[in-house]
Amino acid sequence: MTQETAQEILRLNRETYEKIAPVFDKTRKTLWDEFNIFEPYVKEGMRILDIGCGNGRLYRFLKDRGIEYTGIDQNEYLINQARERYPSATFVRGDILELHKISEISGHVFDAVFCISLLSNIPSRQYRRYVLSSMRQFVRGTGVLCMINWNLWRPGWKQKNIWTGFTHRLFWPADLWGIRYKVSERKLGFCDVMAWWGNAYSGSPLYYRAFTTSELIMLCRQVGFHDVESFYVNRGKSANWWNGRNIVTIAQMTPRAVRVHAPFSVTVPAPAAVMSARTL
Repeated sequence: MTQETAQEILRLNRETYEKIAPVFDKTRKTLWDEFNIFEPYVKEGMRILDIGCGNGRLYRFLKDRGIEYTGIDQNEYLINQARERYPSATFVRGDILELHKISEISGHVFDAVFCISLLSNIPSRQYRRYVLSSMRQFVRGTGVLCMINWNLWRPGWKQKNIWTGFTHRLFWPADLWGIRYKVSERKLGFCDVMAWWGNAYSGSPLYYRAFTTSELIMLCRQVGFHDVESFYVNRGKSANWWNGRNIVTIAQMTPRAVRVHAPFSVTVPAPAAVMSARTL
């Protein structure tokens, strides 16, 4: 994917999350069973950073565990909802591509960094590596990165997945595709999925990366994590690629320093993914 296409998609996702934020907030009231998988990694007194915190749903899961929590999200509506509901936590509006510029976390490290349904909204390999590298800088040497990403390889015509997306790309006329998704399908790779959030009358397009467990492991190792495990889950239970709803990834730190390089030398817009604790 080219730099121009990646920036185009970042803008598109940002606009979509701004548009759907009030309705999206209502769909993110339930705690996922997958959160329970992270219980062994959260201890009393830990400092927790939640990148892409959305309306603060993860804090609702963690708040009784005696932790110090900071949530980061780009979406103003969702951050305001989180602040109103959970005044005892710290919620900061910030750009995932510029984490180092957020004064509330700059120069700090955390025992655990969470990234729930965010990375799959980031287009291009360069940006995904940069985002992971940036997050890694905030993980303490003995800390852990905990991620959940959608499994878009699970078949099913009533849900977003790579099979539905590829069928649309193959059979829809190019002009119809362009009108609906606002980006040319010729600019996308095989594992790049454009999906529709909402109904046919008031919905908006969103970009997703159809990750595999092996790709997520490779990405984490490339930026300096080790002891990485990644597996498919369905409502908190072990699953396979054909029936898993999500992919859970847990990456331990390594003492080797990794320098963070911006993927491109130009200023880029805030990725929509950071705006929410992500999408269905």
